[in-house]
Amino acid sequence: MEGGEFYSHIGNQLRRVAIGEPWFHRSLFDAASLQHSLLLTQQCRETPLEVYAPEAYLAMMLVTGCAPGDIGLTILMLHNCILEEDVPKAWMLYDAAFSMATMIADCHDSDFWPFTPHDVAVQYARAVWE
Repeated sequence: MEGGEFYSHIGNQLRRVAIGEPWFHRSLFDAASLQHSLLLTQQCRETPLEVYAPEAYLAMMLVTGCAPGDIGLTILMLHNCILEEDVPKAWMLYDAAFSMATMIADCHDSDFWPFTPHDVAVQYARAVWE
């Protein structure tokens, strides 16, 4: 899969799971929902912890072709880690998404991506506050 096609697929996945919709949190934990099923395919459990380390995400930011797409992938993985109750990976992904969000303001297309850098920062702050 080419880079553009890959990121387009990530954007479509985010829209299908309804990230940002007010009812998303209910569908996330509803095992009968399409959103729940789609998020279970993200493979948090199979991915080694080192992949989520801050150094790995910093290196990715230096070579990525689409930083908003990488945040989108991170958001999908984060929700899968939440479903799998893998708290250390979920926190690493929250940190990564927030760090990347601080760098995408000039290249983020909010007509395509169903999140904004502000959304990512607010969700990170809520998670830290809780």
